[in-house]
Amino acid sequence: MSNPGEKILVTFNDEGWDSLEPFFGKFENFYNYLKKYGVLNQLPLKEIPDELYNEYAYYLMQDYPDYVVNYIVDNTLTDIEKKGDEYYLRLRDREEVSDFFQDGGYRDASPRDIVKSVMGEDWWEPYYDTTDDVYRDVVEELNEENLQYFKQRVLDELKDVKIELNGTSSDEMEEIASEQGHDDHFFVTPENIDRIVDDSDTMENLLKYHLYDIRNDLYSIHSQSYNDAFTSEIWDDIMSELSTYFQPEFHTETVKVGDKTKYIEYIKINDLQSIINDFLYNYKGSSYYDDRMEYHGSFTGVLAKMMDEGYYDFLDFRVPDYPDSRRIDRNINELFKDYL
Repeated sequence: MSNPGEKILVTFNDEGWDSLEPFFGKFENFYNYLKKYGVLNQLPLKEIPDELYNEYAYYLMQDYPDYVVNYIVDNTLTDIEKKGDEYYLRLRDREEVSDFFQDGGYRDASPRDIVKSVMGEDWWEPYYDTTDDVYRDVVEELNEENLQYFKQRVLDELKDVKIELNGTSSDEMEEIASEQGHDDHFFVTPENIDRIVDDSDTMENLLKYHLYDIRNDLYSIHSQSYNDAFTSEIWDDIMSELSTYFQPEFHTETVKVGDKTKYIEYIKINDLQSIINDFLYNYKGSSYYDDRMEYHGSFTGVLAKMMDEGYYDFLDFRVPDYPDSRRIDRNINELFKDYL
């Protein structure tokens, strides 16, 4: 055995690092010695003692990054799958990404709580009473197509209905009644429908006393539009934050398990090599078992640990007080005919 590196390896395998530390001082020097004599490949990762694993894997990664990453993916991080040349995080469900977001320190719900709600399977409805005036907040925001549709619905609903005048009747209602030759009532017709719908006092009266179902539908339209706008705005913030470590897009795969269909969510990791490298570097001097990737067994656990201990920042975003009105109006017009 003429190769000095091979001789040192025999000593390492028989007696361990303690016997070599007085000669090399730092493990890095030992690693460079093996590298110098071309025997790194004779000391595979699986043979490294637990207390030296992070340090050896870190140094080995500087020379053989693909080998280290693939070894860790194949043997340690059970929630990562390699597809082609890319690495994907496999999720139990989308809510799992909430582990990467800031928790606590907020008066109401933290970003982590919000992510769980937005990413959950159930529809999240944080707001209930979203308007006290559906004419102002829904009818007045309709585009021309939906406005004409609404007028036709009102006309169909009140066709041949005798609308009695009372103490709450609007000036427009009284004027129409007078034009029709009545003192105490009027009829909605194709000729006056524009005047009726365009007058807020008249429509508020009709919605309150004669168009109960339409009124309720308008409230439902606004509630869903408002909550959807709020949720979609937060969704955008969540995906923007996730882009720090991932491609901000979920991929769903369908798997048949017997007679049942199972849906598996994936999200592509931007730079797995850098994250593994950072973990090994930050914990390469530690002999604690919970500072090893094997202890966590998952990419989610590894990344969350580095965030929890301050090596990485938790993802964070400001929860808006209310949604963008432009999103609400867009949603109203998109939903309108589905409800009414």
